[in-house]
Amino acid sequence: MSTILYAQRTVSRYTAKPGETSRPALVLDAVAALVPAEVLAAHALIIPMLTTKAMTAQGEVVTVISQANAATLGWVFWALLLLASGVYLVGRVGQNLFHRGDFMRMLIPPAAFVCWAMMMQSTVFDGAYPAVDTGARNAGAILGVITLGVLAGVLANSAAETDLSAPKHEMHEPSLNGHLATDDTKEFAAV
Repeated sequence: MSTILYAQRTVSRYTAKPGETSRPALVLDAVAALVPAEVLAAHALIIPMLTTKAMTAQGEVVTVISQANAATLGWVFWALLLLASGVYLVGRVGQNLFHRGDFMRMLIPPAAFVCWAMMMQSTVFDGAYPAVDTGARNAGAILGVITLGVLAGVLANSAAETDLSAPKHEMHEPSLNGHLATDDTKEFAAV
């Protein structure tokens, strides 16, 4: 999946007529939102540069993060979050279709990345939040992914039901008491 694909699929939802989008397409939109492939790939390239492998006395291979690299991992964590939102916006470049709900859509890929980083061991999350224990990380990530999946599904459905060809609401002149004037109240107000 891809954050750019997620953004482009959102545009497709807006340009389709209401009721034209299939349920499997909406599910695919939600899945695309939860797999920010661009920042996950960047993360996979960065981690080996900032960590080393070591052998424990029990013969297990572990990843070691030095104190200097922990600080770097911390700012890389925040940079990747910004990048995830930026990648969503790149997917919307050239589209004059930024609507209600798009701000929330833009936040789903970085939030999904946080969940991915929490679930994995030795990630940029460790640089930003080194004191969070594994149980709390896993529980938070699982609850976060479920919440984000539901939110992405609701937003996909909302975009699919948006009718951009519908006429905009006309501006009405309010009556004297603040309610919209009807033909009867206009006549009464003129008296």
